[in-house]
Amino acid sequence: MADKRDYYEVLGVQKGASDDELKKAYRKLARKYHPDLNKDNPEAADKFKEVNEAYEVLSDKEKRAKYDQFGFAGVDPSYGGGAGAGGYGGGFDMGDLGDLFGSFFGGGFGGGRSSRRNAPQRGESIRQTVILSFEEAAFGCEKEITVERIESCDDCGGTGAAKGTTAETCPNCRGTGVVTQTQRTPLGMFQTQGACPNCRGTGKIIKKPCPKCGGQGRVRKTRKFKVNIPAGIDDGQSIQQRGQGNAGVNGGPAGDLFVTVAIRPHPIFTRNGPDVHVDIPISFAQAALGDTLQVPTIDGRIEYKIPEGTQTGTTFRMRGKGIQNVNGRGRGDQYVRVNIEVPKNLSDKQKKLLEQAALEKKLAAETIDVTLPGDEVVIGKKHPLNIVLDEFKEIFLGLGFSIAEGPEVELDHYNFEALNIPKDHPARDTQDTFYISDNVVLRTQTSPMQVRTMEKRKPPIRIIAPGRVYRSDAVDATHSPLFHQIEGLVVDKGIRMSDLKGILELFAKKLYGEDTVVRFRPHHFPFTEPSAEMDIQCYRCHGEGCPLCKGEGWIEILGCGMVHPKVLEMSGIDPNEYSGYAFGIGLERMVMGRFKIDDIRLFYENDVRFLHQF
Repeated sequence: MADKRDYYEVLGVQKGASDDELKKAYRKLARKYHPDLNKDNPEAADKFKEVNEAYEVLSDKEKRAKYDQFGFAGVDPSYGGGAGAGGYGGGFDMGDLGDLFGSFFGGGFGGGRSSRRNAPQRGESIRQTVILSFEEAAFGCEKEITVERIESCDDCGGTGAAKGTTAETCPNCRGTGVVTQTQRTPLGMFQTQGACPNCRGTGKIIKKPCPKCGGQGRVRKTRKFKVNIPAGIDDGQSIQQRGQGNAGVNGGPAGDLFVTVAIRPHPIFTRNGPDVHVDIPISFAQAALGDTLQVPTIDGRIEYKIPEGTQTGTTFRMRGKGIQNVNGRGRGDQYVRVNIEVPKNLSDKQKKLLEQAALEKKLAAETIDVTLPGDEVVIGKKHPLNIVLDEFKEIFLGLGFSIAEGPEVELDHYNFEALNIPKDHPARDTQDTFYISDNVVLRTQTSPMQVRTMEKRKPPIRIIAPGRVYRSDAVDATHSPLFHQIEGLVVDKGIRMSDLKGILELFAKKLYGEDTVVRFRPHHFPFTEPSAEMDIQCYRCHGEGCPLCKGEGWIEILGCGMVHPKVLEMSGIDPNEYSGYAFGIGLERMVMGRFKIDDIRLFYENDVRFLHQF
C-alpha cells in the first residue's frame, strides 16, 4: 500500500477541484484506460481501477472530507496494516477517527451518519463505466460488466466470528460502543464521550475471528452483471442498480451500483441530446440549381431535396430522424448542414459567367422601389421590474457595491446548509422548494451568491445579488412560483448593526423620497443573528392607516441582520476577525408599492396595454 498514488494526482486535478471538474477528469480518464478500448495494453486495467477508486472517494463529500483530513487511512481502515496489525492494542482502526470527524461535520449540522460504530450503516455505492458505440446508445443494448465489491462473508454470515462461535457483548460499554469519561479541569468537571477502547466502538468482542474475513464480516468479491442499456441514453448518464453496491455494516442495507455511460465518437454523426447533426458536402451546381441528396441517418440513407440558391452553412431539419428520447416519448430531429465545395481551375468562360451573375445580383440588391410604403418603427418600453431594478443598482453601485450573479439551478449545500439551514431545520418547512434531485434545487433565494462570493473572495466584500428565484406557490394576486429577489452582503472588520441600519435608511430615502420614515422590528433568520424586518411608513396615508397598509400605517419591505458566525465559518472566513451584515428584498414588492400595482400576475402576462403605462 506504500506505493499508492494521491487520488487528486490520479485524476489530475487540484485539491480544491469542483464536482464538475472531478466528473470531467474522471470521464476523460475512464474512456482513456477502459479495458475494452485497451485490450493490448495490460496496464490499462490497473489504471482504470485506480481512476475508479479515486473518483469513488472524491465524488463523495463525506469520504472526500475524511481523505483530506487523514489521507488513505481515513477511507480505508486496512491501510498501513489493517485490523490486528501493529502495536495499538490489537489493531487501531482509523474508522474511529472517521466517525469522530463525521460527528463534527455530519451529526452537528443536519443528519450525517451515526457516530456510533455499532449502528447499522448503509453500504457504499459503486461507480462503473461502460463504453458504448454511437449506435448502441441510440438503439439500446445489453452489456456485461465486471464489478469488484464488498459482500457479507458467507462463512460467518457477516458476524465476523468463526463458525461455532459468537461475538460477545462488550462488558466495558455494555454493547453501546460508547464510553463516558469525566475530567477535572480548572474550569470544573467535564464529561466527554468516545469510542470504547475495549471493543473499538463496535459494542462486541470477537475472541475467535472468522479466518476468511479476518473478523471484518465482509469480503471483497468480483461479480459479473448484465445491464440493460435503454435506447436514447446519452454520454455521462448513469443507470442505477439498487442494492448492488457494497454490503452494509451491522445489518445496514447494501449500497447501489451506478453504471455511467461513455459513448465513442461517430465518424460522421454528432449528438446533442436526442438530436443528431451531420455535415454534407455539395457541389456549386447543386447549391445553385437545387438537387435531391442521399442523406445518411441512423436508420440508413434517405432522399432529401434542397432548393436552388442554397447557401453554404445552411442547416435543414429532418423531423423525427434523430434518436429516441430515453423516456420513450418520441424521437429527436436530424439537422443536416450543407457545405459548398468551391470548384478549382475554372475556365475563362466559367469565370465570365460567374462574374456576370455576381454583377446582376449586386444590381438587383441596389434597386429601390420608391412606391413601397414605409415601415413604422415601433419602439418598446422598459419593463417596470427593470426600471426599479436599474434604480436599485444605481444606488448601491454609487455606494461602492458590486453585482454578483450565479446559477438559478443550485446545490442544496449553497441554498440551505451553508446558510445554517441543515436538512432537519424547521425553516425548511416554510420554503416550498422545487427539488430536481436530493442535492439539486431551483434556488429559493439569491443568498447562495453570498456564500459563493465569500468562498472565492477575501474581505472586504460589498455585493448585491439580484436574480430570479423559485418557490412552489399557488398563483394568485400576491403569489407567483417565479419572482425576483435582491440580496446584499457586506463583510469587513468592525461591521456593526448601526452600519446596516444607516445604509438601508439611505437606500429607502433614495428610492421612496427624502421624507421616508423607516423602522426596524426584531425577527429571526437562520443565517443572521441578530435579525430584523425593516418597514417604511405608508407613503399613501403617512402612518395614519389605509387599505394599502391594512390599517397599520407601515409596509414591510425587507429582512436583514448581522451574518451568523457559522455562515462566515462555513465560508472560510474567521468570525473572530470579521463581521458582516446581509439584507434581502423582493423586487416585485418594491415595484408594486412604487407604481401602486395590486396584482403580481400583470408583470408576467406581457399585456402591452399594461407595459405601455411605464
